[in-house]
Amino acid sequence: MNCCTSMLRYRERGSSLLVTLLLLLMLSTMVVATVRDVSFHEQMASSQDLHSLAHHAAETGAYDVLRSIEDSPVCDLSSLSGHFQDPVTVEDSGSNGYLLGYRIDADATHCATPRNLEATIIGTTHGGLDLSAPASSEVHLRVLYDFDSSLVTDPIFGNGLTSNGSITVNGGNVHLDGNVWASSFFSSGGNIRNSFLSGTMTVGSGGVVGPFSELTSDSWSGEAMPGVVEMTDTVADIPHVDSETLSRLEQQADSGGGRSCDVNLEGDQGGRVFYCSTGEMRVSGDFSNATLVSAGSINMRGGTSLGSDGAVNTVIIAGGGITMNGSTDSAGVFWSNDGFRQNGRGALKGSIVTEGDIRLPGNFRFEQIEDIQNPNLPKAESSEDTSVTITEWRPVFDD
Repeated sequence: MNCCTSMLRYRERGSSLLVTLLLLLMLSTMVVATVRDVSFHEQMASSQDLHSLAHHAAETGAYDVLRSIEDSPVCDLSSLSGHFQDPVTVEDSGSNGYLLGYRIDADATHCATPRNLEATIIGTTHGGLDLSAPASSEVHLRVLYDFDSSLVTDPIFGNGLTSNGSITVNGGNVHLDGNVWASSFFSSGGNIRNSFLSGTMTVGSGGVVGPFSELTSDSWSGEAMPGVVEMTDTVADIPHVDSETLSRLEQQADSGGGRSCDVNLEGDQGGRVFYCSTGEMRVSGDFSNATLVSAGSINMRGGTSLGSDGAVNTVIIAGGGITMNGSTDSAGVFWSNDGFRQNGRGALKGSIVTEGDIRLPGNFRFEQIEDIQNPNLPKAESSEDTSVTITEWRPVFDD
């Protein structure tokens, strides 16, 4: 009996030990799972914090971009060009804290028009003890903004052919799709049936010689020839290519295109400025989106093109005169102190603005374009304060 009782007690003790071991194993498993779950949630919270800080850095960069255009006459991000490659530090709280920064994505940042900015700012955060594991976030901006009139290009540069001297077409007919202003006189050959004027021709005391002399406001005008001729006793308010303008553009050339009196360009020049300080600037190639400036004269061979959106983005500025040679069509604003001459047969789009005379070949074709997207022309005068109104700003958060 005692023997059986002892064996039963041993069996009970063995069972209790087994149950205890099983309970300890289950408890250990639960503790490990709980620790792992807490660690996972801590990592998630830390990651969310890092991404939140990265987004804060990206938004800081976005505000810097907005501030850069507040007092700019056009969408100009040149002051931020250094931020396209090298990250900008927003906050550094030490080796055991957070390092916040942002970088502007050059490939996804551009000014679609002078009033439309699209930008991508990438914010990054290195956090805690592991500074080698960054988090990142992006802010995508699309900004539409309206400028005060004092920040808009002087409208005279979009008003066709403007001369404070005379305009002469040397033989043949002429096709003028736009306005014409000649403070002295306008003269052309050809006949009324094969010539065309779509806008208003304003002339001084010298009047009009040639077929357009019939187009006075008191005489014939119709669908076949919608233009009219008006007389004036005033000169056009043409800005002078002065030393201040030349100095400003010379400084821009030093940080962009460069100084040269022999310029050969091809393709989109990205808004660069090229400057010739002495003598004649000689220009060749087929290009767009550039500003060419000479303190003297400019001689052009080749052609210039409109932007992909059909706007004028090339400007030719001369302290002397401008001469166009060759038969290639050109598009731009041609602004000079001492006249404009075209020797070739190429058509021209944009505008000519000069204090001197304009000389054109027979069968010359011109199309006025008012949409000018180049920041280097004089702005319209205004007594109002300059301001920018942001009409849309859409941050796009990470998923």
